Amino acid sequence: TVSGNGIDAFGITGQVTENLTWTNTASSVILTLTGQVTVNDDIVCTIPEGTVIKSINTGNFYVRGTLDVNGSFANPVIITSLKDDTYGGDINNDGDATIPGAGDWHGIYLYGNGEDDGIGEFDYCKIRYGGYYGGSAKANVYFYNSDSGHFTNSFCEYSSEDGIISQ
Repeated sequence: TVSGNGIDAFGITGQVTENLTWTNTASSVILTLTGQVTVNDDIVCTIPEGTVIKSINTGNFYVRGTLDVNGSFANPVIITSLKDDTYGGDINNDGDATIPGAGDWHGIYLYGNGEDDGIGEFDYCKIRYGGYYGGSAKANVYFYNSDSGHFTNSFCEYSSEDGIISQ
């Protein structure tokens, strides 16, 4: 349980260097991107159903391996702005003082250039308020020379530029 902090969450930044499955440890603890999270090449980072991830303005996923987002119809995965109180509640403890807006965080950049895979597999998820203009993604999700991937049964909402880009 976390309470009484500036942000009531478990902050995440750094590199994912081995296959990993993220889970919420309790319904009251939300995962928060506090900087860039890099998923290395040949590594799978799995996010299971019901997981809520919020991001500060400089947070992003930079995926050189695989980001496997596995929500379900009843329990989608949510990846959104720290300011979005709709999912996971008001973890920045400011009531209605801040509201989410397009480009609140950088987004998900799937880098598949050279030997990197850059795979994104999104099933039953909602990705909201990303695409920070100064970030690499400039979209909620950017498939850049990605080896493969899909975005099925999912929503991409309120990006500052594009919802999804594939190049």
